[in-house]
Amino acid sequence: MNKRRVQVTITVGALVAALVHLIWPDIAIDSVTLALLLLAAIPWLLPLFKSVELPGGWKLEFRDYERAKKNAQSAGLLGVPEVPAASEKHLLESLAYQDPNLALAELRNQIERRLLELAAIGGVDLKISGLGYLLKTLEKHNLLTSEQQSVLAEITGMLNASIHGGVVNYLAVAWVLETGPKLLQGLDVQIEKIRQSSNDA
Repeated sequence: MNKRRVQVTITVGALVAALVHLIWPDIAIDSVTLALLLLAAIPWLLPLFKSVELPGGWKLEFRDYERAKKNAQSAGLLGVPEVPAASEKHLLESLAYQDPNLALAELRNQIERRLLELAAIGGVDLKISGLGYLLKTLEKHNLLTSEQQSVLAEITGMLNASIHGGVVNYLAVAWVLETGPKLLQGLDVQIEKIRQSSNDA
């Protein structure tokens, strides 16, 4: 699909959505539905722009999130798609219904919890608190590769920026709902490998 056709498709879609709203003004779209609609639109929007500033201060950075997902896959941090982490997905979706930013905060917390577990299994003595120090220490002790450390630093940095932005970043929520469970599953696999290695030693 060429750029012109993508632009026409997006414009027509927006006009249809506006028409539906005029005809049925009582129809409410919750934040999770909006996030999933954005997720579906991302592949078509990527060729057009890196980011877009929307009314209310939303800043959506399409290529950053897609790059983070691709890098996580390359670093072996995403779980096998055919085996979804249903409980994690349900938790993130449930939080997104309450407050979209809660889903972002929960994913960040779950990542940190798993990294702390990885440090404990690897016998790492953490002298300083903080996620940045934790990631560098795990890399230093060969519990994360340099690529994994870099990707996780990028992802947690993006989550922090979205959480502290003061507005709901619906693109971030969509990314969390789609990629978050796979990332947590990938970290669980990493933890299990280190645990098995420790038991065999």
